[in-house]
Amino acid sequence: MLTIVAIDDDLQNLELVKALAESMGYYVMVAQSGEDGKLLIEQVLPALVLLDLRLPGGMDGWQLATTVKATPTTAHIPIIAMSVAINADDQRRAKEAGCSLFLSKPFHLSALRKYIKQFVENL
Repeated sequence: MLTIVAIDDDLQNLELVKALAESMGYYVMVAQSGEDGKLLIEQVLPALVLLDLRLPGGMDGWQLATTVKATPTTAHIPIIAMSVAINADDQRRAKEAGCSLFLSKPFHLSALRKYIKQFVENL
């Protein structure tokens, strides 16, 4: 079973994303901070990362994406960035950080389902 890591500081968002991905047959591990997400990604080497960009604390989503993409053992992992109230500059920064796709919250579950399938099937 393929693993997806979801990182979001909002517990409701994590539960929603986890339930959706699990209904698709994936195993989902979650983190609520950039630091915890980084450790989880390094430990499990997931097939996909679902990442909130606006994380509290020392490491936000942009920093985490940059770190994941700069690390040889994790650089291949696709990242779907998800965030609310994002402007064009934020989207540009997400792309520069290495995010494969950006979804603005709130998003339709059907869109997330489609993109999860698209990225995981390309493995």
